[in-house]
Order: sequence, then C-alpha cells, then structure tokens
Amino acid sequence: MIANWMLFFHLSGLAVWLGSAVLLMILFAYLKKNSLQESGLLLFCTRLVNRVSSVAAVVVLATGVGLIEALGYRGMDKPLWLNVMEQGGGVVILLFILVFLWKSRRANKQPFQAAGWYAGALGVFALAVSSVLFVVSAKLV
Repeated sequence: MIANWMLFFHLSGLAVWLGSAVLLMILFAYLKKNSLQESGLLLFCTRLVNRVSSVAAVVVLATGVGLIEALGYRGMDKPLWLNVMEQGGGVVILLFILVFLWKSRRANKQPFQAAGWYAGALGVFALAVSSVLFVVSAKLV
C-alpha cells in the first residue's frame, strides 16, 4: 500500500521535474535567440519553475530511496537496471539540485547572459534523466 502512493509521487515528481526542465530549456533558448527585453514575465516563470523543479527533484529522490528500500534488496546483489536507477538517477538528481541552485541566481539576475548556458545545461540534464528512464523502463516493461 505504501509503495503504491510512493510510486505515484515518484512518477508524478519525475514528470513535473522533467517537464519543467524542458520548459525552462525552451524558454531560455527562445530568450537567447530573440533577445527579449521584457524579461519580467520570464524572470517570474524562471523563479517559479526553478522552485517547482527543485521540489520535484527532492520528491523524486526521497520516494526513490523509499521505493528501493521497499524492494528489499538490502545486502543483496541488485540487477543492473536497479543499480542504474539507484546510482545514476541519484547522481543526476543531486547534480541537478546543486548546479541549478548555484547557477539560478545568476540566471535570475542576468537572464540574457546566462540564457545559453542555462538552456544547454537543462538539455543535458533532460537527456540524462531520459537515459535513466530508458534503462529502467526497458526492464519494467
């Protein structure tokens, strides 16, 4: 029963996290390409999506740890897909939180200068999350 609601929050958090990363990537790529001077709405969206994506990443991390514990593989050999999900997914989440909390202040203060870097980094993280999802879903299907 607990694993069912944890799985729901895990998958919901993953969808919100990946979706917000892709949304920000598109916003910053558009900003870099078109050099919008009206950045008030963009700054508001960036701050909001940063908060939402950071909370979603923490939810994914916490529920992922709970789900792995619920599987009962403590002290046993784990299958490859579970190692990739546990170690690869955990590293991607922690790096995402650290890098984007560190760099988001610059992007909020100077959105035009940080737009290219931010869009590229979000693309890399979206690709990394999708890679972990591919490995895990190949086993779960």
